[in-house]
Amino acid sequence: MNNIYPFSDLIDIINKTRMQKSYKMGLMLSFVKDNNIKRRLSLEELARDFRKTYAQEPYSLDLTEPGNRDMQHWGLKRVISFIKKNPIKHLEAPFFLKDGHFELRLEDMCFEDSQYAHKMRIAIVSRVEEYFKIRN
Repeated sequence: MNNIYPFSDLIDIINKTRMQKSYKMGLMLSFVKDNNIKRRLSLEELARDFRKTYAQEPYSLDLTEPGNRDMQHWGLKRVISFIKKNPIKHLEAPFFLKDGHFELRLEDMCFEDSQYAHKMRIAIVSRVEEYFKIRN
């Protein structure tokens, strides 16, 4: 079951995924690094990025409930537990949790050309802006 997905599937997921919180978008953003898309990230890397992302606005606006406040002060194990229950559990292909890593299975060209990372980042940021505009 090592299916490889076209980039268009990823953009469709970004544009169509249901959002009660911005967590899925914040997690997906972790895959865009140094103008490249990463194939896989450890849960620890995801937790660090997620915690850093949610320490800033607008993302921090989704951390107002008693169970998720002050995430920037949480240890990695607690953040990992949180992201497993929330965004990871609800993301579908082309994202896969395997052996303590979260993988993004896309065509090779997506990892080799920075234009794909740029398009992914723009899609996520646009979706987050739309979400917070509607939410507030």
